[in-house]
Formats: sequence, structure tokens, C-alpha cells
Amino acid sequence: MRYFVHGLLGFWVVCCASPCNADLFATLARDGMLLRIDTNTGDVLRHYSSPPDPDFTSSPAGVAYDGDLVYVGRSTPDGLARVWPFDPVEKDWLPSLELDPITVHGGTIARLDGMGVYTDGDGLRHLLAVSRSPQEIPTSTFFDYDLSLAPGMLHWSAAPVELPIDFVALGMDVDPATGEIWVSGGLTPSVLGNPALIRVDPFGAEIDRLLLPELAGATLRGLAFDDGRMFVGIRNAVASANQIVEVDRNSGEILNTFTLPSEFEGILTGLTGGAVVPEPATWAIAFTAIAGLWVRASSVRSRTVTARRSS
Repeated sequence: MRYFVHGLLGFWVVCCASPCNADLFATLARDGMLLRIDTNTGDVLRHYSSPPDPDFTSSPAGVAYDGDLVYVGRSTPDGLARVWPFDPVEKDWLPSLELDPITVHGGTIARLDGMGVYTDGDGLRHLLAVSRSPQEIPTSTFFDYDLSLAPGMLHWSAAPVELPIDFVALGMDVDPATGEIWVSGGLTPSVLGNPALIRVDPFGAEIDRLLLPELAGATLRGLAFDDGRMFVGIRNAVASANQIVEVDRNSGEILNTFTLPSEFEGILTGLTGGAVVPEPATWAIAFTAIAGLWVRASSVRSRTVTARRSS
């Protein structure tokens, strides 16, 4: 029994002290590639092909992650929008989900620009989305789809809501640790000159805004979270590069910047992440250690019983 207790203690120590794997997922415009990125180094760990649907070839438009599946969104000029779930463990694309048309202001066609998965107080999951304003309309729009009705068709859980008139939405995500909903973009009249983030409630009403003057000239295309850390996916026009920037959500200070390798071509169109999962190897090592200690303890008990019987 002593060996088994020691094994459990060792298992706890190994799991608590071991590093955790918290990855980001980014989408690229040219070929719809999905990248898996390390939050500590910015290294591209894996890359996956685009959703296998030849009849829906528009560029990716937003990506979200619920800790289990990655959701890659696409929309077409005629207002159709679909979301493809992707299992990063099995590396499989699942059947697509069709969304209610992305239309605003009584039928004007818009496009899907950013997404995030939100769980409400009743445990129901929502796919939140934002759409930038068409040229003739000054406002961006916030959408709420009922994700609990999947598979098949995702319908609006609530009527679309207009975001602040001076803000152009280009991406969004939900912090899984706090439930905070953040939208990335910029302020009019110069979106590139006034990059900003706004925090909204589940109904799309603004709570706070964060100006990012250090990123002036960049296009903010997505957000991601990792254990309290906030990341923004940007297209740096000056450097002609896709970058991931860690931002202090309280001050707007730039804490870190990763530049994605040039071999991954195409403009970054979305960013998500935030699930913290212990490395599988750690669990395997700990389990093997416990199993070994259990066998050892059993062997000791067996020899002890045999010795007593012999005496």
C-alpha cells in the first residue's frame, strides 16, 4: 500500500509540474490552410488542409475553438455562410453547418469576419460572430447562433445587433476562462490608423474598449486567449507578414510578437485558441510509473505472504 500511495503522490507531482500544451489556431486566405501554433514560441506545430468542399471555395472568414473542435467559417458574396468543425486530435473535418444568411439592415449582404464560442449561464453553447460593415453602411454587426442545435443548420438565437458606429469589426473570440467577449478591428475614419479592441456583453453591447496605437498600420484579424493571456492576429502591411501579438488587456501594452514563417502564404484571416490540455506524454509516463509501483507492491505482498506460509 505504501508503494501505491507514493505512486499517487508522484503522479500528482508530475502532472502539476509538467508543462501544458496551449495552442493557437490560425486560418490563411490563399488556400484556406489551418495552422496550429505554439503560444510560447510562435512555432507552427502543424498545418492542415482546407475544408474538403469544392463547391464552397471562398476564403476563410473567422475561426473559433471550444476546447474540443475548431470551427472554420466561410461566406460567399451572396450571403451564404458555413462553418466546418475540425477535430485537431483525429485530424478530421466534420460535416459543415449552414448558418442563417449574413444579412444586415433589412437584407443587405454582409460577410462573416470573426467567430467565438460562448457558453451561457444555462450551459447552452452559442456561436457568436461579427461582420464588418459594407461600404455603404457605417456599422458592423454582432450575430448570435444557437450551437446546441447542430448538426445541420445554425439559426439565430437572437436578432443581429449593431456594434458601435465608430468601430469596424474584423475578428473576435471568447476567453474560455472568464467568458469575456472581445472584438478586434479599428476605429473610423482610418481603421488601419486606429487599431482597437472592444469588449462586449453576450448581447453585443459595448462594455469597454482598448486602443492599440503601437499596432497602427496593421490589420487586426483575430483574437485568441490562453490562460489569461490575450493574443491578436494581425497582417503587418509594412513587413508583408502575418504576426501574432500578445497584448496586455488592461494597458494595451505589446508583450510579445511572433512572425509566422513566410512559407505559409496568404493573409491571416482568423485566430483562436485557449484550451489548456496536459501533454499526453506526461500522463503516459505517470501512468506507467504507477503501474510499475503497483506491480512492485503486489510482488512484495506476494513474497511476504509466501514467506509467512513457509514459516
